[in-house]
Amino acid sequence: HPMKRWPMSHFLETARALRGVGFAPLFVFGPKETELYAEYGQRIESMGGFVYVSDNYQVQFLAGILRRCALLLTNDCAVMHVGAASGCRVLAVFGPSNSRIWFPYDTPWNQVIERDVACRRECRNGCESYPCLAEISPEEVLIRLKAMLPE
Repeated sequence: HPMKRWPMSHFLETARALRGVGFAPLFVFGPKETELYAEYGQRIESMGGFVYVSDNYQVQFLAGILRRCALLLTNDCAVMHVGAASGCRVLAVFGPSNSRIWFPYDTPWNQVIERDVACRRECRNGCESYPCLAEISPEEVLIRLKAMLPE
């Protein structure tokens, strides 16, 4: 859901930084994200990233891919749940939804990053700026991701 989406510019910046230290970022686009893929797919590939686009809701193939990933940086979405279930280390960026309800994977290798801003409850009804997401910087996410890497 667009309301729960960390800005794509932040994902791209984080992916560039990870690419710079030897990671191969993979972006996953689901059946409802064809416009998002059309807008960003070429940019991702030109920076050395990879793209997986699914036109269905079969999770087995996606689970197999995520199981091979070192880390999963994700919004609060179905991919987050598939990643955690497949054993991938997950850092979930939460906006207006409640992580205590929707992220039942509280372990050292699965974590949430979120902001409890004043308008967070109101965002659930839609707002324009989503400060609960926009205030989470790529730099902060990178620090958390690097701390989650296996030694």
